[in-house]
Amino acid sequence: LYCGFLDAIEVFDVSRPGPGTRLPTTPSRKSKDGLKGIISALAFVPSHASDLYAAGSLSPTPSNTALFSSTQPEPVMFVSGAPRAGVTQIQFNPAAPHLMYTAHRRHASIYAWDLRTHLDAPLAAYTLSHAARTNQEIKFDIDLGGQWLASGDHVRFFLLPHSVLSDPPLP
Repeated sequence: LYCGFLDAIEVFDVSRPGPGTRLPTTPSRKSKDGLKGIISALAFVPSHASDLYAAGSLSPTPSNTALFSSTQPEPVMFVSGAPRAGVTQIQFNPAAPHLMYTAHRRHASIYAWDLRTHLDAPLAAYTLSHAARTNQEIKFDIDLGGQWLASGDHVRFFLLPHSVLSDPPLP
């Protein structure tokens, strides 16, 4: 069981009681390197051949999302270009595991990245028409076929078809 923590990810073995193993996301508390702040979102690549997972922080920094490997302690790579706001959700596309999506605190957009290309800007941003200027988190889900993104609030439900989910070819 992986859990977010302050400047760390805590891994618990649920087959036995006791403390977990803390994996720091930054070299030291005073360091400016690494993934800083409370780790608020975790998602694993939905492929049996991959040991990668993504972690997002509530810190409003440009690079508050990183990819980690379960075999090494340091981040594999950072994702930037999203708004300077805390990450509230990360999800990978079930049909195309190289596509990653994030939602951010107080923003009405869901951002998509293709992990095969450069990660300094999102591949696409899907803006939802419902208001996000509250502290309520925007949640979304992607269907198992990877073709539809769904989100909603207490008044409306949105189902967004989008071409990014259909695995566009690389240039």
